Amino acid sequence: MAFVRIANAAGSERWTIDRPDRGNALGTTIAGELAAALAALTARLGASGAPRVLVIDAEPVVKGDRRTWVAGGDLKELAALSGPDAAHAYAATLAGFLDGLDALPIPVVVAVDGAAIGGGAELALGGDVRLATSAARWEFKQLRVGLTTGYASCARLVRAFGLARAQGLVFLGQTIDTSEALRLGLTHSVAESRAHLAVEVDRVVQDLAGLAPEALAAQKALFRLGTGADAAAELALFAGVWRNPRHAEFLAAFTGRGGG
Repeated sequence: MAFVRIANAAGSERWTIDRPDRGNALGTTIAGELAAALAALTARLGASGAPRVLVIDAEPVVKGDRRTWVAGGDLKELAALSGPDAAHAYAATLAGFLDGLDALPIPVVVAVDGAAIGGGAELALGGDVRLATSAARWEFKQLRVGLTTGYASCARLVRAFGLARAQGLVFLGQTIDTSEALRLGLTHSVAESRAHLAVEVDRVVQDLAGLAPEALAAQKALFRLGTGADAAAELALFAGVWRNPRHAEFLAAFTGRGGG
């Protein structure tokens, strides 16, 4: 069963993460599906009818008054990663995915509706244009579970917000609401509801698809030139703290209560 739905419309392709029993969390399964989707899309670019814009979203999971977009890492799957090598391979898959989004010659729109937690917040930074609903939240909880930022995202955070603000987000485990997200640039617009978000996504897609593809590709390359990073060093540090005492304690508590 696929947990990343792929749909095509005029000028665009849309990927929707939909695994409600895991809160759309980014484990090895969804990481692999996202990587495969990216590879398939990349192979199609340049062909007749290829999409001009990519949209990434998730079907929000609603429990009570809590609305979740992507609930960080999939703890049930990640608990099975026994050592640094496995952790490195997992994180490298998503780091490669995010780097691949940057390298695409077409713009990527990310639409956030609900809480983007830990790795979900990192995924939400992966687009060129980021849209949200008023229910969106960005929660940087990585250190609270004994880990660092993963997916080689620390450099992306520093580039987006500056060192001091990025330190505050991660060290203090801050939750950012939409008003602050607009100010910081975490999102570029906020819609009142999911229905309004869909209208805004369609408007942005139509606008981007009408621009010169050669200029869009060149502009993405220009942004990429100015944002170099050392992904290999980030991944090594992430893998090196895998199952440290605090992280192992967190995973044991999760698996002990039958989490999943």
